[in-house]
Amino acid sequence: MADSLVVRTEELASVLRLWIDKHNDRFMKNSGGRRPSYKYIGEADEVVHLTSAYDYICFQMGKPPGFARVIHRVLTRETKHTELRIADGLLTAIEESGALTDGRITVMPNPRWSQERWIKWKGEQGCI
Repeated sequence: MADSLVVRTEELASVLRLWIDKHNDRFMKNSGGRRPSYKYIGEADEVVHLTSAYDYICFQMGKPPGFARVIHRVLTRETKHTELRIADGLLTAIEESGALTDGRITVMPNPRWSQERWIKWKGEQGCI
């Protein structure tokens, strides 16, 4: 992880899972229970109803469909922490950016960084 700030993957996964469950529930109501098609229609509102939650998030983030692997890694909690830039992108895509400031998701210094690296970064940012 290269980012200086990270979030707890478990907390991010909880917010993401809740949104995906709501997305899937909306999809089932609007599609008569059929599985999502992967056809892109062109309008964001239509994409919500016609694509999987993973594809919708990738579309909203401007990422290729292969980025769904990152979403899967978060949901299965493959790592203890997720870089803040990834978490912010995911939360923005699902319109839940407030989760970073309302206490649902904890932002913290990257635990893989040494104290010297952290102090250097803070100095570059003008924090010290």
